[in-house]
Amino acid sequence: MGKSSPEDLAHLWFNRVWNALDEEAVLQLMHRRGEILGLGTTVLGRDEFLSYHRAFRRGFDRVRIEIVDLVAEGAAAAGHARFSAVHRVSGREVDALLSFAVRFEGGKLRWARHVVDFTALLSQVGTLDPRAVGLLFES
Repeated sequence: MGKSSPEDLAHLWFNRVWNALDEEAVLQLMHRRGEILGLGTTVLGRDEFLSYHRAFRRGFDRVRIEIVDLVAEGAAAAGHARFSAVHRVSGREVDALLSFAVRFEGGKLRWARHVVDFTALLSQVGTLDPRAVGLLFES
């Protein structure tokens, strides 16, 4: 896997780990000391990520992440993706954009940062009134 391009590895990561919810892919594609930021918490290493991944799977059905644009240089890639799923508790469909940057080492994910629109997600599952965001700008 060490000869794969960062573009190929990014697509493989999202398709197998998120779209297929494949735990074995985490062991194959993530560096043992991998670090992932921006998922609501910082995740260090495969074991922590697997714990996060299991909690995520308990929360969502019909997960789909589609990379909509991607650029790469050296061992890194960055882009935007569209996340859609069904929230199990509310039964509501969610749809949001996210930005990501990833670095690979030896063909494995070593570092990732995600910028997720959690406000949109919380609003879509009914736990946040989107009008409340306006309170940030009131004096």
